[in-house]
Amino acid sequence: MKKAVLGCFLALWSVVAFAGRIDVGAPFVAGDAGQAALSADQLQQLSLWLKQHRTGWNGLLTEQSNEPIQLSIHLEGAQDRATGLVVVLRRDGSHYLRLYGPGQWAYRSFGGLVKYRVASRELTADELAALDKILGV
Repeated sequence: MKKAVLGCFLALWSVVAFAGRIDVGAPFVAGDAGQAALSADQLQQLSLWLKQHRTGWNGLLTEQSNEPIQLSIHLEGAQDRATGLVVVLRRDGSHYLRLYGPGQWAYRSFGGLVKYRVASRELTADELAALDKILGV
């Protein structure tokens, strides 16, 4: 009986730990992708894209990796709150996003029990194409 209760608790805990959210600091008032400043329309589209893709994020313990960054986006929210978003290229050719949220925490689990300074999310080819279209790449 104790094992069953413990198993249920651990299963519930894992769901709670991953049912979190990202903090992007939208609406964005300024930003750039590389050296190119983003227009108001691009900022609005990026904000909408991030709102539509709030699921599938996980917290990251490490902020950097040695994997190449394909695209780096710097976004400024109200009250000078900065959000960084990078597209990372893996050795196998797939991509993922790393988010550095405004303030101290980019990702918070349900209830705020687990917090991370950096969040990551898998990025499909279609999602990358949509980001490229928004940015005019």
